[in-house]
Amino acid sequence: MKLHRRRTVGRLRCATEPLIEATPIGLTGRVQLRQVLQTLNMLVITEQFALPRAHQAFDTDGRLADARQNEQMTKVVQRLIDVAGRLA
Repeated sequence: MKLHRRRTVGRLRCATEPLIEATPIGLTGRVQLRQVLQTLNMLVITEQFALPRAHQAFDTDGRLADARQNEQMTKVVQRLIDVAGRLA
């Protein structure tokens, strides 16, 4: 599934894509990054998902081992898909 979409609104080129990070910047860093993106007039969905110990979170099939984390991630991805669909 490809979430990245581009479109032109007037002279403005827009892109919708997930921001996925695998860095230990923590909650404060994510909050600051969201503020910067919003200042640049980027649409930032309010939902977010953090996956602690991501290197250990997946089973042998590549799925999230914890059902609760999987449900939370699914909600965020579904929201992103909904927003991207409205922008298309």
